Amino acid sequence: MPLIKESISIDRPVTAVFQLVADTTSHREWQKDITDAHYTENKLRVGAMMTQNRSNYALGWRLDLNADVTDYVPNRLIAYKGVLGRFPATGRIEFESSGATTTVIERVDIRMGFLYAIFSPFISGAVKRRTRQALAGLKAMAESARIGA
Repeated sequence: MPLIKESISIDRPVTAVFQLVADTTSHREWQKDITDAHYTENKLRVGAMMTQNRSNYALGWRLDLNADVTDYVPNRLIAYKGVLGRFPATGRIEFESSGATTTVIERVDIRMGFLYAIFSPFISGAVKRRTRQALAGLKAMAESARIGA
Protein backbone atom coordinates (compact mmCIF):
# COMPACT_ATOMS: atom_id res chain seq x y z
CA MET A 1 0.00 0.00 0.00
CA PRO A 2 2.10 2.90 -1.20
CA LEU A 3 1.52 6.19 0.55
CA ILE A 4 2.99 9.12 -1.35
CA LYS A 5 3.44 12.50 0.29
CA GLU A 6 5.00 15.47 -1.48
CA SER A 7 4.96 19.16 -0.62
CA ILE A 8 6.18 22.42 -2.10
CA SER A 9 6.22 26.08 -1.04
CA ILE A 10 4.98 28.59 -3.58
CA ASP A 11 5.58 32.33 -3.34
CA ARG A 12 1.96 33.26 -4.05
CA PRO A 13 -1.13 33.76 -1.89
CA VAL A 14 -3.28 30.71 -1.26
CA THR A 15 -6.20 32.10 -3.30
CA ALA A 16 -4.09 32.27 -6.47
CA VAL A 17 -2.61 28.79 -5.99
CA PHE A 18 -5.95 27.19 -5.10
CA GLN A 19 -7.54 28.77 -8.18
CA LEU A 20 -5.01 27.04 -10.45
CA VAL A 21 -5.61 23.65 -8.85
CA ALA A 22 -9.40 23.99 -8.83
CA ASP A 23 -9.62 25.12 -12.48
CA THR A 24 -9.18 22.12 -14.79
CA THR A 25 -8.55 24.34 -17.82
CA SER A 26 -5.09 25.14 -16.39
CA HIS A 27 -4.16 21.55 -15.50
CA ARG A 28 -2.48 20.79 -18.83
CA GLU A 29 -0.24 23.84 -18.42
CA TRP A 30 1.32 22.78 -15.12
CA GLN A 31 0.87 18.99 -15.33
CA LYS A 32 2.61 18.12 -18.58
CA ASP A 33 1.37 14.50 -18.58
CA ILE A 34 -2.33 15.48 -18.59
CA THR A 35 -4.05 15.01 -21.94
CA ASP A 36 -7.55 15.86 -20.65
CA ALA A 37 -9.00 16.93 -17.31
CA HIS A 38 -12.47 17.84 -16.16
CA TYR A 39 -15.01 17.77 -13.34
CA THR A 40 -18.62 16.78 -13.84
CA GLU A 41 -20.63 19.94 -14.36
CA ASN A 42 -17.26 21.76 -14.79
CA LYS A 43 -17.48 22.70 -11.13
CA LEU A 44 -15.42 21.53 -8.19
CA ARG A 45 -17.60 20.49 -5.26
CA VAL A 46 -18.18 17.50 -2.97
CA GLY A 47 -19.71 14.74 -5.07
CA ALA A 48 -18.27 15.93 -8.37
CA MET A 49 -16.29 13.42 -10.36
CA MET A 50 -12.79 14.40 -11.42
CA THR A 51 -11.15 12.80 -14.42
CA GLN A 52 -7.55 13.21 -15.52
CA ASN A 53 -6.35 11.34 -18.58
CA ARG A 54 -2.58 11.09 -18.34
CA SER A 55 0.17 10.06 -20.73
CA ASN A 56 2.43 8.48 -18.11
CA TYR A 57 2.68 4.78 -17.35
CA ALA A 58 3.96 2.47 -14.64
CA LEU A 59 4.70 -1.12 -15.68
CA GLY A 60 2.54 -0.64 -18.77
CA TRP A 61 -0.47 0.63 -16.82
CA ARG A 62 -1.58 4.15 -17.65
CA LEU A 63 -1.95 6.28 -14.51
CA ASP A 64 -5.27 7.99 -15.29
CA LEU A 65 -7.28 9.29 -12.34
CA ASN A 66 -11.03 8.85 -12.02
CA ALA A 67 -12.28 9.91 -8.62
CA ASP A 68 -15.11 11.48 -6.66
CA VAL A 69 -14.42 14.62 -4.66
CA THR A 70 -15.06 13.64 -1.02
CA ASP A 71 -14.10 16.87 0.73
CA TYR A 72 -13.74 20.42 -0.50
CA VAL A 73 -12.87 23.51 1.50
CA PRO A 74 -11.96 26.51 -0.70
CA ASN A 75 -8.34 27.61 -0.23
CA ARG A 76 -7.72 24.73 2.23
CA LEU A 77 -8.45 21.22 0.92
CA ILE A 78 -9.46 19.01 -1.99
CA ALA A 79 -9.87 15.31 -1.12
CA TYR A 80 -10.86 12.48 -3.43
CA LYS A 81 -11.46 8.74 -3.60
CA GLY A 82 -11.39 6.68 -6.76
CA VAL A 83 -9.09 4.76 -9.09
CA LEU A 84 -5.54 5.62 -10.10
CA GLY A 85 -4.62 3.51 -13.07
CA ARG A 86 -6.07 0.17 -12.07
CA PHE A 87 -5.78 0.59 -8.29
CA PRO A 88 -8.15 2.09 -5.70
CA ALA A 89 -6.72 5.32 -4.31
CA THR A 90 -7.52 8.20 -2.00
CA GLY A 91 -5.85 11.55 -2.10
CA ARG A 92 -5.70 14.94 -0.43
CA ILE A 93 -4.33 18.23 -1.64
CA GLU A 94 -3.92 20.59 1.30
CA PHE A 95 -3.15 24.30 1.11
CA GLU A 96 -1.43 26.03 4.04
CA SER A 97 -1.17 29.80 3.91
CA SER A 98 1.59 31.84 5.49
CA GLY A 99 1.10 35.40 4.27
CA ALA A 100 2.16 35.59 0.63
CA THR A 101 3.49 32.01 0.63
CA THR A 102 1.44 28.86 0.18
CA THR A 103 2.56 25.33 1.02
CA VAL A 104 0.82 22.66 -1.04
CA ILE A 105 0.87 19.14 0.38
CA GLU A 106 -0.36 16.27 -1.75
CA ARG A 107 -0.96 12.81 -0.33
CA VAL A 108 -1.92 9.77 -2.39
CA ASP A 109 -2.70 6.41 -0.80
CA ILE A 110 -2.79 3.58 -3.33
CA ARG A 111 -4.38 0.30 -2.30
CA MET A 112 -2.76 -2.61 -4.01
CA GLY A 113 -4.00 -6.10 -3.40
CA PHE A 114 -1.77 -8.89 -2.18
CA LEU A 115 -1.17 -10.18 -5.71
CA TYR A 116 0.21 -6.80 -6.81
CA ALA A 117 2.41 -6.19 -3.74
CA ILE A 118 5.54 -7.06 -5.69
CA PHE A 119 4.83 -4.09 -8.00
CA SER A 120 4.39 -1.64 -5.12
CA PRO A 121 7.88 -0.06 -5.33
CA PHE A 122 7.50 0.55 -9.07
CA ILE A 123 4.03 2.07 -8.83
CA SER A 124 5.02 4.11 -5.78
CA GLY A 125 8.12 5.46 -7.52
CA ALA A 126 6.19 6.41 -10.66
CA VAL A 127 3.43 8.18 -8.72
CA LYS A 128 5.96 9.93 -6.48
CA ARG A 129 7.89 11.25 -9.52
CA ARG A 130 4.67 12.29 -11.21
CA THR A 131 3.43 14.11 -8.09
CA ARG A 132 6.77 15.87 -7.60
CA GLN A 133 6.80 17.02 -11.25
CA ALA A 134 3.20 18.22 -11.07
CA LEU A 135 3.88 20.27 -7.93
CA ALA A 136 7.02 21.75 -9.50
CA GLY A 137 4.94 22.71 -12.55
CA LEU A 138 2.32 24.29 -10.29
CA LYS A 139 5.02 26.31 -8.54
CA ALA A 140 6.54 27.48 -11.84
CA MET A 141 3.18 28.54 -13.25
CA ALA A 142 1.94 30.19 -10.06
CA GLU A 143 5.13 32.16 -9.59
CA SER A 144 5.28 33.26 -13.22
CA ALA A 145 3.89 36.61 -14.31
CA ARG A 146 0.91 34.94 -15.99
CA ILE A 147 -1.31 35.06 -12.89
CA GLY A 148 -2.17 37.87 -10.52
CA ALA A 149 -1.29 38.02 -6.86
